[in-house]
Amino acid sequence: MKKLSLLLALTLITSIAILPGCDNEPGENIPSAIPVETTTKPAPEAEPATPEGSATVKATPAKTPAEPATEGSAAVEAAPTAATGPVTYTLAPSDDNMIGFIGYKITGKKQGGWEEYNGTVVVTDGNIETTQINITFTMNSLFSSAKMLTTTLLNDVWFNVEKFPEATFTSTSVKKAEDGKFLVSGDLTMRGVKKAIAFPATIAIDGDTLTTQAEFKVLRSYWEMTDTGLADDLIKDDVVIRFDVTAPKA
Repeated sequence: MKKLSLLLALTLITSIAILPGCDNEPGENIPSAIPVETTTKPAPEAEPATPEGSATVKATPAKTPAEPATEGSAAVEAAPTAATGPVTYTLAPSDDNMIGFIGYKITGKKQGGWEEYNGTVVVTDGNIETTQINITFTMNSLFSSAKMLTTTLLNDVWFNVEKFPEATFTSTSVKKAEDGKFLVSGDLTMRGVKKAIAFPATIAIDGDTLTTQAEFKVLRSYWEMTDTGLADDLIKDDVVIRFDVTAPKA
């Protein structure tokens, strides 16, 4: 029995040692959320002024009357695709859903997440590129793998939940990506700071259920959380956001 216990212990230690992401930095295979810069479209150039008295007139091409359809002709209009209209899916905590984060410092990583959040995902005509996402997080529902860390994250240096009790994410676009995923762009607001980001996600609809998964890196300094921790145990700026949720049709 002792030999078996020792073998199991060694196997466990070996497995932990080779697991990806077990070091004090996020893996290189985890994509970074892309900060989205707001661009202003240049004003259209003014057309050159026409000299006074000139009679320049743009010719309008004559309209060609449409030929009447004849019996047996091959010109047939395609029937319009039946539209299902917008469908709303609800996001809420459940045993199957996970929205969390992983933070890193010299001595290792810490994990956490939120127990309370709610939101909607609206998809029109089953087209995922029409997806509109709105999520609200209750910030004092934050938890972590260490009780002292949870207390620290709730204070004014970090999430400052007393002053900013909620965080929100609102999508602005969802576009197909080359790898079969979708690039989700939107505004993530925490601590009163709104930051536009974009990240890859898997989104699928199966019957009355929508599922979505993603894993990406952000910099906590985006939202003015700049505490570096202890000199011999510095906290990394990178934080990995991970979610795996199922949203039923409302």
